[in-house]
Amino acid sequence: MSTPAPKDEITALVMRSAHELATRSSLVVRGLRDITNGFQEQSVKTPEEHAQQLFNQGRFEEAVSICNTGLKANPKDECLWLIKGMCFSRQEKYDELLRCAIPLTEIDPNNARYWFLAAQVAHRLNNPDEELNFWRRVLEIDPDFKRAWAAIGDCLLVLGNPEDAVQAFDSELKLNPSDDYCLSRRETVLAVMSKKEHQPKDRTTALMVSLLGWYSDAFDGRQLAKYTETRHLNLICQITNISKNECLLGKEISMSRRRTKETGEMTWFADALILEDNCFKLPLRIAPYSEVDPIEVELTWTCPLDKTDPDCVEELFDMSWETVGRDDQFGTLITFVG
Repeated sequence: MSTPAPKDEITALVMRSAHELATRSSLVVRGLRDITNGFQEQSVKTPEEHAQQLFNQGRFEEAVSICNTGLKANPKDECLWLIKGMCFSRQEKYDELLRCAIPLTEIDPNNARYWFLAAQVAHRLNNPDEELNFWRRVLEIDPDFKRAWAAIGDCLLVLGNPEDAVQAFDSELKLNPSDDYCLSRRETVLAVMSKKEHQPKDRTTALMVSLLGWYSDAFDGRQLAKYTETRHLNLICQITNISKNECLLGKEISMSRRRTKETGEMTWFADALILEDNCFKLPLRIAPYSEVDPIEVELTWTCPLDKTDPDCVEELFDMSWETVGRDDQFGTLITFVG
């Protein structure tokens, strides 16, 4: 699945919406100030101004309180909903942020940006069903909305519908033919589907691994004394089973070769990855996504000291290449996606 938007990007999205709304209403606000200038001091602030000021100072709880008071008087105040949402985004309270996005879609149901915001937050909450519905609403309003079809493809893939996911990526490519992300995702899914078709029916080949984070350790020379210039790179990954059958995964994953998208060049990438978890003394059983959420695992491989962690990670998850692993014990194929 695609990578969730960082909290600062979500905050920026909400702030951009707030800025656009403020621009539209600035003349009205200035007019009201002129009218009331003779009746109250210039220092008196509107709830929107007060809440925005508190947000800028990092006083998020106070800003939310001001927003709540203002919304009791005017539940359709878009600015207050947006400022409240910005506070929750900075606090990483994404459930609360979604509860700010939904009223915005009700106040202005034809504003594609509000549905886009709701989709981004649902993605952060790992709720692909709800995210998919929000993205479809975006496209109903704006059929040319950039990256909407790509996001729909990711949702369908997570929900175990690779065929429709490919069609969604195709729709995005009709709008953006040079979208490298969609090209890579489409090729990856088609490759996994093709390999699955050519495998015996008792073999499952539909695991997809996406990266959540990483860290490195000093390499223990006692484990493999002949390597003196290496270290362990630990990858925190999410494994999604997009098939309809349970998959089995052992401790060691052999790495196959990788192919460039542009030249078709093949090259060896790595010897093996190790599934690091003492509780997996028995094969790891991975149910289809429709039955259980994706699982998190830690994979480890030996990396050279002269290559940085980001370089190693980029090499493994580079979207311009195809990286495939194989559990030789069970014949399970694994595709790594950026």
